[in-house]
Amino acid sequence: MSKKKEIRATAETHNKVGMQRYRTYKASISRINTSIENGYYLEAITLCESLIADRLESRLNFLTGSDKYSFKTLGKLQEGIGKNETDKSLIDLVEFNKGTLDLWREKRNNALHAMAKMEDGDSREWEDKIAECKKIAEEGEVLRKLVFNLTR
Repeated sequence: MSKKKEIRATAETHNKVGMQRYRTYKASISRINTSIENGYYLEAITLCESLIADRLESRLNFLTGSDKYSFKTLGKLQEGIGKNETDKSLIDLVEFNKGTLDLWREKRNNALHAMAKMEDGDSREWEDKIAECKKIAEEGEVLRKLVFNLTR
């Protein structure tokens, strides 16, 4: 059985979507801040990514007039921005191999997927990895704010 295509809800297609999205964003941002304050850095990183991805999806939906980029990975969204975006500031922020978002995406991948793994030659203890996650979470929140400002 094939997977149902996920389509991003927009304020234009459903009543009350705009207010629901606002409440979701507000709660998510509050949770990011609470998570960082309380040491739940992986949660903060995940929420930052989700919010960044949602804004990039929205921007691509606007630019392309389609749902082609709905529910795609951050990497696919970066590709979409590279192909469709006209705002140089946003392009520079998300660009593959150079952009701030791409560098953060790499750190996020390592934080979320390698916390409990031990690579040969890696002598970091748990506390060291957590300290790195704190920095990644804080960087993610800065990036989230930048993406929100550039996609308004």
